[in-house]
Amino acid sequence: MNREPDFDSVVTSWIDEGADRAPERFVWAAIEDVERTPQRGAWVASTEEYLMQLKRAAPVLGIAAAIVLAIVAFQIVGTRNVGDPDPTPRAYAPEDLETIVISEANAPTDVDVGNTTTGLVALSSPLHPGGDTIDTSEFVDAINTELSFPDGGYATWAALFETEEAAMQAFDFLVEEHESPDGWNLDEGTPPDPPLGDESVVWTGQQYDFESARTLFWRQGTLLLAVVGWVDWTDEQVREIADGMADRAK
Repeated sequence: MNREPDFDSVVTSWIDEGADRAPERFVWAAIEDVERTPQRGAWVASTEEYLMQLKRAAPVLGIAAAIVLAIVAFQIVGTRNVGDPDPTPRAYAPEDLETIVISEANAPTDVDVGNTTTGLVALSSPLHPGGDTIDTSEFVDAINTELSFPDGGYATWAALFETEEAAMQAFDFLVEEHESPDGWNLDEGTPPDPPLGDESVVWTGQQYDFESARTLFWRQGTLLLAVVGWVDWTDEQVREIADGMADRAK
């Protein structure tokens, strides 16, 4: 059966009468298509507004990002420090002195330990006879050992104080005692290289009734330490003994 005339008349009727004659299913389909179609113009406008807001906020966001980055960097780098030694100073006790200096407790087999003194007698051993006395109000203990090495004579000395402030004052007093005309009258001491402890100094010259002696003197917290080369001494041996004491004092 030929339906072409009928189809043509229907189309012509739709065209003549407009969209009001379109079947209802086409009308709702068209509406749904419109609702599902992205509204590009509105999206572009909202995006441009967002970008403008972001541009205005960029300086603040940049500062915030920099702060966050700095905090992260501090946490990464700062926590690695440390692997550094414990910043809490060691608390020394009188019984530590004998193990820090060279004594019968730790002397190498080729070293003879001679005269050993402790207490106030040891504390006064670096002082010039007839000079001022050192403040002992916060003094704890001291030790002095005389040593015979295969190639020379040396001494090791340590003195302990209750507080770091007292040890600092004692350090300054003994520096003055070595350099003052009323003391050993030595030339101004020089810092050892590398330095030892919290503060350190070296003297070479006539002292302790020896024609030539070398003294390496330093402070480690509440502890004063010294090595003296008094016969056939060498700079290298004085330093080697001092380094050993410094290691044992850590």
